[in-house]
Amino acid sequence: MPEGTTVIGVDGDGVVSLLGVGTTVVHATVHDTSNAYADSHAYVVVTVLPKSVTATTQSATKAYDGTPLTADGTCEELVGGDVFKTIGMQTNAGSSTNTYTITKEGTDVSATANYNITESLGTLKVTRKPTTVDLKLSQSGSSATARQRSMASSARRMPLVRCSSTSKIQRLETRYALRRVRAAHIRQVCLSMTFLRTTTR
Repeated sequence: MPEGTTVIGVDGDGVVSLLGVGTTVVHATVHDTSNAYADSHAYVVVTVLPKSVTATTQSATKAYDGTPLTADGTCEELVGGDVFKTIGMQTNAGSSTNTYTITKEGTDVSATANYNITESLGTLKVTRKPTTVDLKLSQSGSSATARQRSMASSARRMPLVRCSSTSKIQRLETRYALRRVRAAHIRQVCLSMTFLRTTTR
C-alpha cells in the first residue's frame, strides 16, 4: 500500500469506503441488543485494484530569457479528490520532459500508486538566444581623424625633402598594427594607428 493511505475506511454508520490500492480483511459483527440471539460474525477479504487513467502533458519551446519554461497537462477520471499537477520546468538552454505529480487532496502524499497510468508526456525546450555583436574601429593613443590617417598614409610614402642647411626636415612615420580576433563565431578587427612626428635639425 502507498505510504500514508489505507485500503478501506468505516464511518460511524458502518459504511465502508475504499481509500487505496491493496488487500485487507473486513470483520463484520451483528449484535442483538435484546440478547435474544447470539452475535454473528463475518469476514470479507477486500482487494482494491489500481484505476486506469491517462496522464498527458504539453510540449513548449522558447528562446532563453532567464525564466522557467512550463506547460499545462491533464489527467481525467481521478478519484477521491486526488490532484494532478505538472511540475516540468526548463530554464537554461536544453530540453527536458514535462513531468507531473498526482497527490492526495490537500497533502503532498503521492497517490500515483493507486493508478495504472498511461503517459503521453511533452518536452520543454529552451533554445540559445541569438546575440548581436557590434564591431567598432578603435584608435589608441591618438585623436587623429580619418582624414589625418589618410594624409599620414600618403606622407609615409613621400621622400624626405631638405629645403636648406637651416631648414627643418619633417618626416611623418605611420605604423599600422592589425590584429584579428576570432572567438565563438565573433570576428573582431581592431585597427590602431600611431602618428609620430620627428624634427631634425
